[in-house]
Amino acid sequence: MRRPISLRLRPVVFAAAGFLAGAAADAAPRVTLPRAEPLYIDHAMPDQVLAGEWHSILFLIKGGNPSGYLFSVENAPGFMTWSEDGWVTLTPAAGDEGEYSGIRFSVWDGHTLVESEPYSLRVARPEGE
Repeated sequence: MRRPISLRLRPVVFAAAGFLAGAAADAAPRVTLPRAEPLYIDHAMPDQVLAGEWHSILFLIKGGNPSGYLFSVENAPGFMTWSEDGWVTLTPAAGDEGEYSGIRFSVWDGHTLVESEPYSLRVARPEGE
């Protein structure tokens, strides 16, 4: 039976003292790995769409741990779908007209969760219908 391994990672500092013959350890150059940018999420979601229109929007997600982004949506209307990599698709149909509020987008990078401000979307009936 295999047991899970738990690792605690810390910032790494490399010292070149062992590679410099005759140099004092204090004089050895040190290299610190750069810290990642803070995790960030942004969108250009429309405030209003027309029933029968199709929209696909890619969210801007950057910083944090880019190899582990998980994107999600809370309080999404039934015509809104999304993928874990930040694509949101809107496909409102006739009968979906109205105001949808409290929609919240979030991204998790394995260490940090970032959420958008609550978002509202209005679905309108196309003119002449």
